[in-house]
Parts: sequence; C-alpha cells; structure tokens
Amino acid sequence: MEKQYQKYIKKNSPGCDALDCTRDISMVIIKPEPLEDGRAQGIMEMLESHCKSNNLAIIAAKEFVLSETDITSHYLAYEGKFETMGKRIINYINESGPEKRALAESMGLTSLPYERLGRMVMEIELKHLVGKKELALFIVGSNALSKISGIRGDSDPISAGKDTIRGRFSSGMGIVDMMIEGRPLDKLVHVPETYEELYNDITQMFGIEPKDILKPLKDIGAREETALIHNLLRNESINDNINNA
Repeated sequence: MEKQYQKYIKKNSPGCDALDCTRDISMVIIKPEPLEDGRAQGIMEMLESHCKSNNLAIIAAKEFVLSETDITSHYLAYEGKFETMGKRIINYINESGPEKRALAESMGLTSLPYERLGRMVMEIELKHLVGKKELALFIVGSNALSKISGIRGDSDPISAGKDTIRGRFSSGMGIVDMMIEGRPLDKLVHVPETYEELYNDITQMFGIEPKDILKPLKDIGAREETALIHNLLRNESINDNINNA
C-alpha cells in the first residue's frame, strides 16, 4: 500500500537545516476504515493541497499495524487523559439532541465516573483497531505542527467544519453515537497537536525521535532522502543508510 501513495511524496523538500523539530515536523495517521473504504484517496488529495498552499512537504509514508500495547501506551502516556476524555464525552452528550441524551442516560453513561468513560473509548479501539493497517505521513516545513493540526477537525466529527478532514470525509457518526453503539469513532485521522504528543507517538510507534526524521535531510541530498527516511522508519541505522546511499 505504501507504493500506492508514493506519487504524493515530494522529492524536493524544503531546506531542512533551519527546521526546528519542536514545531516544524508533523505527522498524519490515516486510520484503518478510510484506508479500507477508499476515503483515504480524498484525504491524501486534501493534505497535498493544504501542504502546497502552506509551503509544507510530505516527505515519507509508512504503513504499520497497531498492537494492543501500542494503543494502551498511547492513552497511558498522558496523565489525566481518561478523565479529560470523560468530561468531553459528557459535554457532547449534554449538547446532543433529547433522544440521544435520553438513550445515553438510560444506558447509565451519564452516571459513570469521567475516568471510566474515557477508558471505554480505549476499550472500543482495542476491540476494533488492533491488527489493522494504518498509514503514517511525515510532513515538514515552517510551523508544520500547527498548520497540519488545524486541518484535522473537531474531536467529534459531526461538529467538525467542512474545511477540515473530519468535516469533509466523516460518515457522520459522532462521539455520542460511538458510546451508545460501542463502535470506534470515525475520526479518520490522528494528528498530534503538541510536540509532546508528536514525540510520544513517534517514539512509541516507530522507535525513533522526531529529530531523527530530519537527519537524512541534513546529511544528504534530496535525491536519496525519501528512501533513507523509509529505511529509518524500519529502525535501520542512519549511518548505514548514508554510507550505502
């Protein structure tokens, strides 16, 4: 599947010597469902257009499969994440229509502790996403982290603007529907909002640090950069890659 998306990888990335890995690197992960049903094509085209208009470059694509440990580690990496998620779910329930709100109340969702509600989200993802392929896209350029996070859309797809990925391509199932039906949220993509989140995601999923993505770009010419980053994401030695280029 990686080869299918290589036409989107730009061979002439912007100069990377001046890039700051705490703000000038971003990552978009396309989730299993859009990869399986074809919506990934539209998402890729929207990303490419957004990158072009913001002087950013998609420099590598990496297909991977999440394990149960990967998903659990993602949620446990942030103190208080479950409680924060639980509070947001209650807010979404309160803002939903009277029919959905009454159904959520009848299921006991509104009486659960915030932390328990947040853990339910992780449990739903563990049930449906483990072992399925996802696609990570690595993007560089000035202020890439903030520019890319802005195109993601609201955490609840039905509240996302039409100029965002979730607003344009979501199936219309929101967070309240997810909790009631026990299905994973149709959030389409995962995009880190902060450097802390980006760092945790890349180190946990690929065993490297964000700054390592820039090393081949600084050390060698653009001609070899895409191949070297692919090797890097397979946890091969950077020095070996440069020596063998």
